[in-house]
Amino acid sequence: MLKILSIDDEPMITELIGFQLEIYGMQVVTANTGKSGIELARSEAPDLVLLDMMMP
Repeated sequence: MLKILSIDDEPMITELIGFQLEIYGMQVVTANTGKSGIELARSEAPDLVLLDMMMP
């Protein structure tokens, strides 16, 4: 199973992305801050990271 980390400062965006990817059988981990995203990237070892480039 593909593990994806989605990082965005807008929770609705990460929820929508997660919902759509889970339909296709992917495991989705979400973060709403850069710091928590880095921590999850280290602990979860995702296969792919989707990152909002315009985060504060």
